[in-house]
Amino acid sequence: MAGTIGVVGGGITGASVAYYLSTRSDRRVVVFEREHVAARTTAKSAGYVGFHGGNTRTHRELMRYGIRLYNEFLSDPGTDVRHRTIGGLELATTADGRARLQSRYRATRDQEDGGGSAEYFEGDALAGSMLLPDVNLDAVEAALFWPNYGFVEPAELAEEFAARARRAGAEFETGTEVTDILGSGTVTGVETGEGSVDIDHLVLAAGPWNEQLASSVGLDLPVRYSVAPALLVEDPSGNAYPSLTHRESGVYLRQHHDRRVFLGHYQGDYHEATRENRAIPDAVPPETRTRILERAARLVPRLERPTVRDEWVGLRSLTPDRNPIIGWTDVDGLSVATYNATGIQHAPAAGDILSRQILDDDPTRQYEGVSVSRFDGYTDGRPL
Repeated sequence: MAGTIGVVGGGITGASVAYYLSTRSDRRVVVFEREHVAARTTAKSAGYVGFHGGNTRTHRELMRYGIRLYNEFLSDPGTDVRHRTIGGLELATTADGRARLQSRYRATRDQEDGGGSAEYFEGDALAGSMLLPDVNLDAVEAALFWPNYGFVEPAELAEEFAARARRAGAEFETGTEVTDILGSGTVTGVETGEGSVDIDHLVLAAGPWNEQLASSVGLDLPVRYSVAPALLVEDPSGNAYPSLTHRESGVYLRQHHDRRVFLGHYQGDYHEATRENRAIPDAVPPETRTRILERAARLVPRLERPTVRDEWVGLRSLTPDRNPIIGWTDVDGLSVATYNATGIQHAPAAGDILSRQILDDDPTRQYEGVSVSRFDGYTDGRPL
């Protein structure tokens, strides 16, 4: 039997990779997680799943794969995974925002592969089309509605992957941090706080923490980082409405569970992000907190001065072309999975792709869209 495959990171990606590797082979699969399953970026994710426009063809293909798998998992779950389809509504309150929504709608409508259905509203048309008594529509210039949009509880979904992987024989070494990659030019093992472990192939699936281990073997990934602040507040009404995103400010909100509302903030794409993997603050910075709460109250007036029950800050990984980086690297025996803030949606496809590459030496048909070699100056060691 071939040697051990190691996976660094016990979030949804690491658990997905372990699930696919263990169900498709009899190889020993070990996941190293310094805390517990889904302890970091997975747990701090908004958990959105569904088409929301502005996506690449590769993104859509990977997402379809993920939605199919989630439908399979959630129809017969081994754990309790909360999920809900609520629709997504983008709102623009300026002429520039309206033009951007128009452009997104046209691009979606013209996609030959079917990028997801959407409905565009301009002026006061939304007020005569959707029942939204809790939403302030007075300043809305335009809106774009995505009906096939929802969310999952991300940590619970990661636990579902992990449970299935364990049943197939995968091992999860929680409380075990990988501190170094062993080998010169070829991965031979990892060093952990508990000692060294021989490894034939290693997958980096630790989100923003991939960077430190990758750089230790001379691998510089084209990834930048952006913080992802979030607040969980009490919902005073409990009335249903879609996920709301304010186009101009980047503030978004969706109803959560137990009469609470999840508030978040998109802070820009790759070109606005930082190269440094910055330290993640324990709490949302006061000025960001104020900005999120003020904009949320303008969107849903009942949320003015809400009771904040929890808050946290995650970290988004971002790529230059908005596609994930999944697969081999130019370090023999080392693969990587990182995303453009799409880990929940693309984790199933990442597990599928990586397992086929590692077990069958199959690049997969998604290869050109996800390989690091698509970027100038990068290679994955494969023959051209």
